[in-house]
Amino acid sequence: MRLLCVNGSPRQGGNSEALLREAMKGAQAEGARTVSVTLNSVQIRPCQGCEECKVAGTCRQKDGMRSLYSKIDRANGIILAAPVYMTHLSAQTKLFIDRLYSYITSDFKSRLAAGKRVVLITTQGEENAKTYAGAMRTLSTVFGWLGFKVTGKLVATALGPRGDAQKRKALLKRAFDLGRRLARPAAKGPAK
Repeated sequence: MRLLCVNGSPRQGGNSEALLREAMKGAQAEGARTVSVTLNSVQIRPCQGCEECKVAGTCRQKDGMRSLYSKIDRANGIILAAPVYMTHLSAQTKLFIDRLYSYITSDFKSRLAAGKRVVLITTQGEENAKTYAGAMRTLSTVFGWLGFKVTGKLVATALGPRGDAQKRKALLKRAFDLGRRLARPAAKGPAK
């Protein structure tokens, strides 16, 4: 099992990164090989809406997404962790998501190989998980459209400064368990 682990937070050492790291450890405990990337350190230009990917089968832009496309193609699954800023996903995550559009054909089907799986993690300061439910809904919809099976979701609430997630052992365990579940050969149904 090869997993691409994507950190959508611009904040180094933050709560999204901490939960991503735990999920990675869980996947590694099941024997998965993981590659991690922090989107803030990758030069990703916005989608230009040119639709050339529908003709050429790939995005025409020559930027950091080229290496990410290659990693996505080779991966059996993805673990993505991103913070919610201003009611939605961080800008870094949104750029990444928009550029996944090149995997969609002109008849709105996915070019990706079938059978890929994903775990989605969002972090937020707000206590009520429903307040920013749209962020997780967006991620679930996009990855579902791309053909991924969502094997787990975690909305981590009431997180503020760096280090908050590390103080919450039950939250860390949930992330670890989601990583393990993703790396198991027979992941079944969505986890909560």
